Amino acid sequence: MEEIRERLEREGVPSSVIAYVSKCSLIGSYDMIVAFASVFFMAILFTLTIFLYSYIENINRPNVLIISKNMNGVLYNYDFFAPIFVSMPGAFLLSISLAIFTTLSSPNWQVTDFVKDVAAPKQNWFTRWLLGRMMARLATETDPARYVRRFVFMPAWLLTGAAALLFAMSIPLAMVQARAFEVFTPEGYYVSPLLPWNTPRLHPWASATSVETGCSHYSRKGRTSDKMIYNVTFDDGTVAPSAYATSVWGSWLDPMEIIDSKLRSAGVRFIPWNLNDSYDRRCIRAIEREFSVDDFERLRHVLRFPN
Repeated sequence: MEEIRERLEREGVPSSVIAYVSKCSLIGSYDMIVAFASVFFMAILFTLTIFLYSYIENINRPNVLIISKNMNGVLYNYDFFAPIFVSMPGAFLLSISLAIFTTLSSPNWQVTDFVKDVAAPKQNWFTRWLLGRMMARLATETDPARYVRRFVFMPAWLLTGAAALLFAMSIPLAMVQARAFEVFTPEGYYVSPLLPWNTPRLHPWASATSVETGCSHYSRKGRTSDKMIYNVTFDDGTVAPSAYATSVWGSWLDPMEIIDSKLRSAGVRFIPWNLNDSYDRRCIRAIEREFSVDDFERLRHVLRFPN
């Protein structure tokens, strides 16, 4: 404890606070318990965030389907993912702040965290600067217990504010994401953009410049992924990925054959997907298992699989 007192004095901690800290017992397993609490809250908040946005997506998807039917659409794409990218960091920060608030409820826990943060050797200029700023805000605090309590909860309040800001940012993002979708019609590719200042536009199939087809196999650390490729590029650079669009009516193959026929009739150039192995045999075998014999022959024709 004497070494800790010396370190606290070197950092400019008031003598009354040092005396208060010296009377408390330090918790040995502090870091492990805080980490466990953070993981616990993280699991809950991540699950709630995913559930909430999945619920919103399931509400909006039928509306997109109705719009697609009214436009005589045959396929559509709709993914409600952008708000999650903003909300997940917010959930992460909030889980850490909740762990701090719950674990630092007793004076001994507060003192343990205070000593760990102040007395530990500072490895970089930012840590030293941040510590100096935090202690400067407490310069007028005369109550030692309140001094320690305010110090240890200061990061938690900062993280809570940052999390609230991220959650607030996700709300308007969710509102604009709700209007972003793509519809594939026999006439062309309709895009309702994410950004509100961009206007919806129908790209006729005749304005397409090329179609990339292929079958991609990806394997890393025991995980494999096989993806069909059918990307239509238009004259303004817009790319329409249709390989995994959702069918408005019936199977996916029927509307794909319609679109493929329109593109061939327009004389659009078909090229292999831009990889060394555009038609990976492992991918083709994996995709073949998902279709009947007759449907796979139809798929082979649409995606230009080699024999």
